[in-house]
Amino acid sequence: MSDSYNTDGKMRFSVDSSLLFQLGEQLVAKSSVALAELVKNAYDADATQVTVTLENVGRPGGTIIVEDNGHGMTFEEIQNGWMRIATTNKKSRSVSRIYKRPLTGAKGIGRFAARRLGSELFLHSVAYREDNVKEAIGIQFNWDDFLSGSDITEIPVTYRRLQASPDEKTGVKLHIYNARDAWTEEEIIALKRDLLTIQSPFPDMVHLEAELEESPDPGFNFSLDIVDTDQLEQLSGNLGDEFLNLHWACIEGNIDENGIAHYEIKIRQSGEADQFQDDVEKYLDELAYVRFRFYYFVEGTGGFASSTLSTRDFRKKAKDESGVRIYLDGFRVFPYGQEGDDWLGNDYYASQNIDMANYINMSESIKAFDKLIRSESSNPKERPYLLIPRNRMLFGAVFLSRMLHPDIEITASREGFIENEYFEGVRRFLQRGVYWLTLKYAAATIQRRAARREERKNNPKPAVNERIEIVRQEMQDFAETLKPIISAPTVKTTPIFDPTEAKENLDKSPSPVETSPPIPDTSLDTFTSEAVVEIVEENVRKWEEELKDIGQQQTEEQQDHISDIAMLRLLASAGTTLMLMQHQLRAVIDGIGDIANDLRRLIPRTPPDIAHHYEEITTQIEEWHRLVYSMVQQLGFLLSPDNRQRRKRHALYEIVEDVRRPMSYYMAKYNVIFENNVSLELRTPSIYQAELYAILINIFSNALKAVYNHADRHIAVEAFRENDLLHIIMVNTGNRVPDNMRDKYFLPFETSSAPNPVLGVGTGLGLTVVRDTVESYKGEVHFIDVNEPWQTGIEIIFPYNTEK
Repeated sequence: MSDSYNTDGKMRFSVDSSLLFQLGEQLVAKSSVALAELVKNAYDADATQVTVTLENVGRPGGTIIVEDNGHGMTFEEIQNGWMRIATTNKKSRSVSRIYKRPLTGAKGIGRFAARRLGSELFLHSVAYREDNVKEAIGIQFNWDDFLSGSDITEIPVTYRRLQASPDEKTGVKLHIYNARDAWTEEEIIALKRDLLTIQSPFPDMVHLEAELEESPDPGFNFSLDIVDTDQLEQLSGNLGDEFLNLHWACIEGNIDENGIAHYEIKIRQSGEADQFQDDVEKYLDELAYVRFRFYYFVEGTGGFASSTLSTRDFRKKAKDESGVRIYLDGFRVFPYGQEGDDWLGNDYYASQNIDMANYINMSESIKAFDKLIRSESSNPKERPYLLIPRNRMLFGAVFLSRMLHPDIEITASREGFIENEYFEGVRRFLQRGVYWLTLKYAAATIQRRAARREERKNNPKPAVNERIEIVRQEMQDFAETLKPIISAPTVKTTPIFDPTEAKENLDKSPSPVETSPPIPDTSLDTFTSEAVVEIVEENVRKWEEELKDIGQQQTEEQQDHISDIAMLRLLASAGTTLMLMQHQLRAVIDGIGDIANDLRRLIPRTPPDIAHHYEEITTQIEEWHRLVYSMVQQLGFLLSPDNRQRRKRHALYEIVEDVRRPMSYYMAKYNVIFENNVSLELRTPSIYQAELYAILINIFSNALKAVYNHADRHIAVEAFRENDLLHIIMVNTGNRVPDNMRDKYFLPFETSSAPNPVLGVGTGLGLTVVRDTVESYKGEVHFIDVNEPWQTGIEIIFPYNTEK
């Protein structure tokens, strides 16, 4: 081997020029993110104003200018800082030089966003040197010179260094030439939308150094100019006060120094304000002082009518600017809050009808509030989580600080955070706030529905069809009124229509307008074109409001009846299914009886030592046969056309026994004592047997469910005749019915019964069926006061001689 291989020495890394391609085009993917990085550099340089100008960017080779009025960079700072890749000076110096702003950059690669945007860069900087002499530096970068395969340290860039004039302002100006992207109109609109949201819409929420010590920071303003690019400079800007004033509620939250989350909500229209402290989780210490604010918008919840912002404008705003964004030290972190970004899962949970509470642990107070909402609703199937807001309904932001929250790390691409335990904690903190907001809106919705039902009850409106016909007739009459105005010849004087002259013409003319209604009384002596337009617009607004209210009435009526209809369909289907099953059940019962008889015949032929086993089995089968037979017989009573079409008097004692008998096994298993204290001689008024069964089954099943969770499980029935009225009373030792709920439980779908392992949970229709059936016989049903040990009693009263 040659001696040249037998050497010792040292080697150094070299850097291929392709690194700039990796840091520019590949690492920073979006143009808006690249521009945002350059704006952040201006902020870090203590600029109070930065302007981004886009020239001819709708065509290839456009120009982008980023100019700020910060402290600029000296020659040494450019050479040792800006020209040095991945410097760590921002990690060693966490705040800006003058205003002590938290520095937004940390990895020293944001400057190569300029390469992502264009092939050439001219940097012009004006700054004060340490000797207080102001200097200007100009540097020309041609990124295409940095070819792959060449060493980046060997490629020079041209600069000029001059003493600046005293009146030249400090700052940095970047001219980016030959823009790499020829942006379409849609892309330019998206770019502008992103750039306009770089800064927080709520400056008061940003974590500033001034919160820790007094700072003279005068603030930071960003502006965007789009020139020579069609009419794109006319695009809308940030959220405005008029838009924000349309919100239904505003919610804010923060995590305190002890890791406890606090939330506050303000409902705009009602003026309600509420606070909530969530102790379900103690957040990591590193998440202290995370805060958020967002506005919740619901179309049609007031405010829109008085606003000049049209529904179309609102929906455009929602499409362009909705979502919950994240701001780090006052600057937006993409892609959070962009269209299609569902980082909180709102759209997922809403579209899939999934209860977020099942996936995120909620505090007991939130669960209690959820339960209260459901109990106050007229619909026992109320599911507040179905109202979870979608992203397009939320406008707001989360605020983080690199100084306060160093463990929430942004990715190298500058898009998104690393999904670690700290970021997951922020997500849970926001989701719990969203869930609380959802419950607050659900509660308000239920109250609003109840108020409208009460309003309709006290001041019933005409039927929807009648109201529509009234509006249609008003429109037709108004159209007839306008005919002579529209057909009148236009003269050059301001008045175009004289009611008196028109009246005379109408009297003489045999034309169809003879039948037009008289011109409405007006304070104007003559109609001008402006007056006509004003009258038309006024009527159109009135009809729009009326039709909107009619639509709301129709929607509410549909919502009130939709669950009723669904349940009736279910019951009808169940009834049909039971009728089809009845014959099969009877066949099965007969088969069970045959098996019991066969076993009974075999017992004498079996050896004495095992005969008693057969006896036990046979007895059990016979008992089950009697039980199932009685249940199917009861089903037959309910479904039999004869029992639903022929009315007669019945021995009440036997009917009560028929109702009790199918549940005898259940009562024996759960130690339920049942007393039938009805006299054997007592008979009912003339009634359909199926209806009498339905009444007794419903109140009996309610009693069974009421006593299930009690040690003393006791039910009793008594009846008596008094003053030509039949009184039937059933009492139990279960739950006491509160006085204020006695009437409510007779409403459709109102139920207080807990789920039962055998009887299930009630539909909420049982007592409604009882009430409607009893009242159809001109009777009445109500809860009554009872004495110990009884807790609840219900009384049914039938007149003896009243026909249906």
